[in-house]
Amino acid sequence: IRSSRAGGPWSLLSPANSRQVRGVVHGFARRHGVRVYELANAGNHFHLVLRARTREGFQNYLRAVTATVARWVTGARRGVPTGHERIC
Repeated sequence: IRSSRAGGPWSLLSPANSRQVRGVVHGFARRHGVRVYELANAGNHFHLVLRARTREGFQNYLRAVTATVARWVTGARRGVPTGHERIC
């Protein structure tokens, strides 16, 4: 899983982001029946070695992890794409 904009506060290796990524990866694994063997965080991407019980569980896991990590790192919320407040 890779990010094209991983400098500064958007780095996956910053302390807050690193803890959150690890928590999201392992939290969703339990929920979707996926076993995580290894997680390697490289800052702008991370590698996973995992095993899923079902294809559907695997697909749902990937969808949930990527969306949650992207929202956390960018600060995006509904109606505010990159976490920046609109100035009207």
